Amino acid sequence: MFFLDQETAQAVQDEIWEFVTTFIRSPEFRPVPCPLTDPYLQKALEYLHHHYHEKVSIDTLCSIARRSKFHFIRSFRQRTGFSPHQYLLHLRVHHAKQLLKQKHKSIEEISEHLGFSCPSHFHRTFLKTVGMTPGVYRSQHT
Repeated sequence: MFFLDQETAQAVQDEIWEFVTTFIRSPEFRPVPCPLTDPYLQKALEYLHHHYHEKVSIDTLCSIARRSKFHFIRSFRQRTGFSPHQYLLHLRVHHAKQLLKQKHKSIEEISEHLGFSCPSHFHRTFLKTVGMTPGVYRSQHT
């Protein structure tokens, strides 16, 4: 890219980051599977959707996709726009939003149910992804 000055370049970069952040935090954003032309990559994606609440290893996904770790991560990112780990976290947050709208489980129970290592990790991930804490989200959506 060619810009007349550094200030203009920084302003454009700031605008792009603001747009991306707003898009990711929007309620319409959901990491849903898209049809993939590669059946093995599709199987790995389906595995994530069925096992998002478990500890999912990259080695398992690579085995399902029949790819090396490097090739799998690169292919996955090209097809979904996310690394496998980011995609998994977005799936968990998506399901957390649904569970938080109900009052059946505490936030700690939801965190554990979704496979987060501890409630604070869930809290940080939810805050970073949604832009508010799970407690605030629950109070605004129930």
